[in-house]
Amino acid sequence: MSAEGTIAAVVVLPAPWPPPRALTLFAKDEGGTTVTVFADSDARLIASVRYGGDLRRCCYGPLDLPDSARVILMMTWTPDCISLFLNGNELSDRASSASELGVSTSVSGVYASGLIFPNLQLRACLSEEEHLFLCTVIDLDQKVTAGDRYSVIRASGLLRQLLLDETPLVHAVNRQYRLELSFQTVDFSQPLPVEAQAHWQALDPEPFPGARTQSCSLKQFLSAPCLAWNGRNARVSDLIRACANAKGGIHFGRTKIADEQMMLDWDQAINLLGEEPSIMAIAAVCRVTLRGLSGLVSATQRGAA
Repeated sequence: MSAEGTIAAVVVLPAPWPPPRALTLFAKDEGGTTVTVFADSDARLIASVRYGGDLRRCCYGPLDLPDSARVILMMTWTPDCISLFLNGNELSDRASSASELGVSTSVSGVYASGLIFPNLQLRACLSEEEHLFLCTVIDLDQKVTAGDRYSVIRASGLLRQLLLDETPLVHAVNRQYRLELSFQTVDFSQPLPVEAQAHWQALDPEPFPGARTQSCSLKQFLSAPCLAWNGRNARVSDLIRACANAKGGIHFGRTKIADEQMMLDWDQAINLLGEEPSIMAIAAVCRVTLRGLSGLVSATQRGAA
C-alpha cells in the first residue's frame, strides 16, 4: 500500500446500529500505510489513511442502516481525497438511508445457503444428454452445498463439463428447448473509481442483499472479470479452467495458460481469513450457474412440449 490505492472487504455491521461507542470495521497496516474504517455512535462511517507522518480522515453520514447487515465496503484514496463506497454506492457527508445505499433491511446476519434444487427428480424417458445434464446439476448442487475444499474443487470439473467443454452439456441439452439462459450477478459493468493494483470481483449477489445486480447471457457470464492483478485480467472461464485443469477438479498441476496460472499464484499470495480466493470464487460461480440453469432444468424435467 502507498499514498494512493483501493481496498475492499465484506463486513457485517454492528448490532445495534449505531454502536454505543466507536467500533473498528476494517483495519489494514502494510508497507507504511495504515487504512482504517470505523463506525461511531452518531451512525457515521469514518475512513482514515495514515501514510508516513500524514494522517487524513473523512466522515460519511449519518447513515440509517439495519443491525448486522452484511455489506461490501470499498475505499479508495489518493493524495487529494478519500472515497468510501457501500454496496457500490458512494457515501457523502449527508444523511443516507438503507434503501438509498442498497442495503437490505430484511436480511441480516451471516449468510448461509442450502440446496438450490432440493427436490429435483429425474423423469422417465430422458435422453442420454438430459440424464447426464440433470445428474451433473444434482452433483454440482450437492458439492457446493457441502462447501468443503475437496467438494468445491471437484465442482469446478462439473462446471467445465457443463459450460466450457468442446460440446458443453448446457448447449447439448438446450438445442431442443432453445431457451435464453440468464445469469444474475453482482453488477460488474462499472469500472472501479480508482484503478486497483489487485481487485477480486464478487459475482454472486445472494450474500449481499441490496447490491446492484445485472442479468447476463452465458457468454457474458463466462467473460465476466473476476480478478485483476499485476496488470493482467482473468475471467470466470479462466477461473473454472484453472481449478478444473490444475487445482484438481479434473487434473492437478501447473497450467500453461497465463491467466489460469494467475489464479493459482494469487491463492499463494493472498489469504482471506484462511481461505483460498479461488475456492471461494468457484463456490460463488457454482451458485450463480445453478440459479441461471433453473429454467433449463425445469424444461428438461417437463420434457419437450
